[in-house]
Amino acid sequence: MKRGFLNNAKTTKTVKKAVLTADIERDSGPGTVNVIDLAAQSKEVGGLKRAPVALDGLDELLQQKRIIHKEMDSSLLDHPDDLWIITTQPATADELDGRSECYVSGRAKRAIVNFPGFPSSLPRPTNGANCWRVENSPGKGMGVFANCDMKQGDLIMAERPLLVIPAMMEPMIPMTMHTTPEQMRQLVLLQQEKTMEMLVGRLTEEDQKAYRELYNCHTEDGSGPLFGVHRTNALEVSDYFEPVVYSSCRPNAAREWDSPTFSLHLRATRNIKKDEEITITYLSDLLIPTAERQYQLRSYGFQCGCEACSNPTSSDANRKKIQKFGEPFFQPMAIPRSGPPPLMDLLINPTLRDIKLMEDEGLESIKAYGDYAGRLMNGYMQLGNKTEEKKWRRASVAHKLVWWGARNTAIKEAAEAEKKQKEMMEKMLEETWAKMSRMGVN
Repeated sequence: MKRGFLNNAKTTKTVKKAVLTADIERDSGPGTVNVIDLAAQSKEVGGLKRAPVALDGLDELLQQKRIIHKEMDSSLLDHPDDLWIITTQPATADELDGRSECYVSGRAKRAIVNFPGFPSSLPRPTNGANCWRVENSPGKGMGVFANCDMKQGDLIMAERPLLVIPAMMEPMIPMTMHTTPEQMRQLVLLQQEKTMEMLVGRLTEEDQKAYRELYNCHTEDGSGPLFGVHRTNALEVSDYFEPVVYSSCRPNAAREWDSPTFSLHLRATRNIKKDEEITITYLSDLLIPTAERQYQLRSYGFQCGCEACSNPTSSDANRKKIQKFGEPFFQPMAIPRSGPPPLMDLLINPTLRDIKLMEDEGLESIKAYGDYAGRLMNGYMQLGNKTEEKKWRRASVAHKLVWWGARNTAIKEAAEAEKKQKEMMEKMLEETWAKMSRMGVN
């Protein structure tokens, strides 16, 4: 399973114009389907192999759809919200950092350009630009491997995507009551292929060749060759790609979108040894059962063979336990240093046991791991054990880099919610301890 992220100093070009396309026609009448979830359809049995669909002339209407090309200053932002634009972003970026060809709405372009700090330069990897390499991964194809030891929280890479397009699009021609779901689906695929032809055509010959050589698991479902490559390799960009990094349900790295630099950041979620393969997860929830994870991965055309998926009985049981780790837990912030035994039994030993279970399952990337690392840091601080406090403080800080290191709207909102929850818990603990003190409980 290959995922493509192509961008470096050689793949950039100076483009300071935006191409304006015609507004997309919309029909709110009977039979209209606004968007089609192609990823969900790919997960169906036989979803990657579909019989040809007779379009009864609808494809000719799509071919006749007139697209207006108009060169404009790329700094302009006063486009209508629903006008679709092809634009190179960041338009004024350093060539060393690369640029992205984007197909976005006027609304999305403003969100990109107006994000605080945009366009910032890319951060450099913690261990240097040559800290990873691409080579054959047995039984998989080309994968990414570490050239040196990496620590939890290290920035492995920060790169801009080659192409950015919407996850879902509305049909460009009106649908009727007689248009079947399969016809609608095929029309959207044809429409997306036309869009990809325009985008890919703006790339250098070198980039176009590299893009076309990426793996495509959508060769038998009606997708065009360019859009099929995109569907196989694209990763979600929040707020509006990485080189052949494979999926694992025990990932040692995590990705996050950083809006000011318009780039994807890849960080180590645990210590990585030299020559170890670097993996991420393509899933939003690693704690669901193995069968559900395999179902979610159907749209990528492969079956995960990681250690967790190879031992579903024990792994599913462990992950079911870990699901409960996010529940509220009494923390030692308001407990006086009354002696090691009570605190060790109340907090330290149970937390160490749970941390080990997460590590055994390769789940250092989940939120609960960072919460528990912080819990141990606070506990050892109460005990005056500076060595262990330092160890778990380092783990807590590294985990926060993975979870909160990038800057985008989703992370900002999550961080604010986390802060409010922490303040509420601290207040509750203070009130509880005050009540216990008044009752004479030590």
